[in-house]
Amino acid sequence: MSAGSVFRQGTVSSCSRNLIFSQLFSSFAILLALFFLIFVSSAVACMPTIKHVTDSMSPPTPAAGSSATVTYTVFNDSSCDASGYKLAFHSVLPATPECLSGSYSGSNPSFSLAAGATGQVTANIPAVPPETAGCLVYFDILDASGSPLPLLPGGRMYATFGTMTGPGPGLCVAPMPAITSADHVDLGNGEVAVSTEVENTTGAPVLEVDNSSSDMDESSVGQYNGGDSTDQGKNSAAITAFGMCNMTATFGYNFPSFLSRYFGKKACATDCNKGYQSCTADPVNTAIGNFVYEETDAQ
Repeated sequence: MSAGSVFRQGTVSSCSRNLIFSQLFSSFAILLALFFLIFVSSAVACMPTIKHVTDSMSPPTPAAGSSATVTYTVFNDSSCDASGYKLAFHSVLPATPECLSGSYSGSNPSFSLAAGATGQVTANIPAVPPETAGCLVYFDILDASGSPLPLLPGGRMYATFGTMTGPGPGLCVAPMPAITSADHVDLGNGEVAVSTEVENTTGAPVLEVDNSSSDMDESSVGQYNGGDSTDQGKNSAAITAFGMCNMTATFGYNFPSFLSRYFGKKACATDCNKGYQSCTADPVNTAIGNFVYEETDAQ
């Protein structure tokens, strides 16, 4: 084989080179676009979720025209850190002359909150409305770029001013309390355990089982647990959540006990047709079966 033929076999024409470079460039562009999309998607997906826990005002009852500071305890319910965030005045309701006479756009300090952490944020009110007005002042949460975070189901954070006893429509504006879930567990010994999630509440919900009621215990933000004992086969329960403006939300349901003796007679029955079981505490019960432990989504 001649040297010329070897040279010709190893030579790439200018057309082929252009095609190869074009394909390489296209592949690189596609990889770059995919990387950009993945990066943007990750950045968009990682957005802090700041939830209200409690709040307080200083002074507790500011005089009309005086300044006040509202301090919110908040919880970062996400896997993303919040850095350089702050509160900003959004609106005041109702739009009466008394409420509009206040000044709410104060200089609010920025805050940072790690993922899963609880902290405090403040809103400075330069001049509060008259004590006789009833006003709700709403705030947005701004990120480091000044853009407001998306609204949560409970809406914006707010502060309440006035007693609603003066001029104006006497309208109390507040988000409705809500019971978003309820879970009921029968422990098999006549006792029940109930858990619930609530929103826009001012305190612990109340659990009522038959004729007994008690406050539920908070286990985490917006989540409460409670329980009680039963002494009959068929029972009723109700959860009541309390919100602002004297608003309440109630969810009620009926449930059977899974303790066998509640369905049977106090003494042994000679005929099975006379009751659900042969004797008191007999585990064989034709109404509910044997040793049943049941969990029910009450809502």
